[in-house]
Amino acid sequence: MWAGLGLIYWGMTGLGVILTGLSFFVGGDDADLGADLGADLGADLDAPAGGLGFSALPFASIRFWMFFADTFGLTGLLLSFVGLTPQVVFAVAGAAGTAFGYAGFSLFRHLQREVVTADTTLHALQGQEGRVLIPIRGESIGKIVVERMSGRVELRARFPAPGDLDRGAPVVIVALQEGVAEVAPTHPAP
Repeated sequence: MWAGLGLIYWGMTGLGVILTGLSFFVGGDDADLGADLGADLGADLDAPAGGLGFSALPFASIRFWMFFADTFGLTGLLLSFVGLTPQVVFAVAGAAGTAFGYAGFSLFRHLQREVVTADTTLHALQGQEGRVLIPIRGESIGKIVVERMSGRVELRARFPAPGDLDRGAPVVIVALQEGVAEVAPTHPAP
């Protein structure tokens, strides 16, 4: 009996590695079967359970099978060398595979539902202060940089007034048009 189960454990481990590799290389928002078989055959039958939600149909998800196959195969292989009976090894490997498969499915489902609420439009930069990165000479377009909590933002910029703005000059963004910032100089506090 061990020889047959050993092949099953090796096969499931191999299947899990293949599914993990495909998910890594293919990527995407949801690498599940037909977008989880049409959103898991209609709305997942979700009900709140500890904040992660409960889905009655994880079996259509490739993520479930990826975690199940890896865990079932590796658990079966490792427990086979401990000296337990084949029935106990199969039962424990099946339970572990199912638990990890469902946990992985639920975790990814929860992460997909998270929403980023930060304003990511360029218009949020209006009124922000920055500094000149590439000098703005006359009518030419230069570049400015704005340091924000979310990171560094570089924008093409023009200075509509007569004069030049040299590298490092402090500026404020007055307006944004078609991705180009119109800036005005600010004077550092004495």
